[in-house]
Amino acid sequence: MARKADFWDFLFLLRPTLMMPVWMFLFYGYFHGMDGRILHPIFPKSWAFWCIFVALTAISGSAYVVNQIVDIETDRINKKLFLLPEGIIPVKAAWLVVVGLSIFGLVLGAFCGRLPFLLLLTIWIFGFLYSVRPFRFKGRPFIDLIWNALGYGLLTFALGFWAAKGSLAGFFRLSVPFMLAVGATYAETTIPDIPGDLRDSAYTTGVILKPFATALLALGLMAASFAISLIVRVFTVSIASGLSLPGFLWAAMTNDPEQIDMRSRVAFRLAGVFFALVIGIHCPIYIAIGIVVYFGLKRYYKTRFGLDYPSLRG
Repeated sequence: MARKADFWDFLFLLRPTLMMPVWMFLFYGYFHGMDGRILHPIFPKSWAFWCIFVALTAISGSAYVVNQIVDIETDRINKKLFLLPEGIIPVKAAWLVVVGLSIFGLVLGAFCGRLPFLLLLTIWIFGFLYSVRPFRFKGRPFIDLIWNALGYGLLTFALGFWAAKGSLAGFFRLSVPFMLAVGATYAETTIPDIPGDLRDSAYTTGVILKPFATALLALGLMAASFAISLIVRVFTVSIASGLSLPGFLWAAMTNDPEQIDMRSRVAFRLAGVFFALVIGIHCPIYIAIGIVVYFGLKRYYKTRFGLDYPSLRG
């Protein structure tokens, strides 16, 4: 019989691992909004940034809980994300979490300012449309990729940029290489997920294009991110995407199903590490947050489920 849910179960229901890329692009936006220079670390001291940080965390958490509610049967079959499939947290309680986080995040966003509120509301709508039928954009080819690129590379980046500058003047051209990098990384992640997505009737970009063409698309998007970052002088992306490119090239150099599956995993994981390290060098508190999240997850999953997670093995 499942143990009764406690505070930690509800906290980890929000998927802290998925929060890290959300926070990453928020920090990137803030850094570039501050006209940050390469190898010049900064610490966000603005109350607006931390207000947005908390509000965005709540909004993102609500989206991740909705995703788990919608996918509860699939997760039960695949024996993953145990909290809802095993009944540790009742679905009704999960919906209450969604409502509470949504209201809290949007109200706090309104206190931050009109523009942050509108951006947060848009992100909330994006999260809903991404998971819930009949929309379920996460299962629609190319829309899934565009949705992720806009959600992380544009909207989240814009929130951080506004927190630093108080306006969005000049932000769009800086966000373009980020959107391309997100699109590339997302496309690569769809390759290992193809078998599961097919069982779930989710026709993602990877499912439609097949592994090899998807790897080529991902390589092209990452190369475009690198090239455009040099043109618009967003050198943080130049470094991260430049370091990521060999992995994406390696993934696109084979048509063998097992090889491309393995190589794509290496490519998108390394890309995540490179982008995280670059912003961590410039905003060290991001690394500190990541360390807390990592060891918190390790302890929680070990004591709660006897699992070694997160793990470099997958």
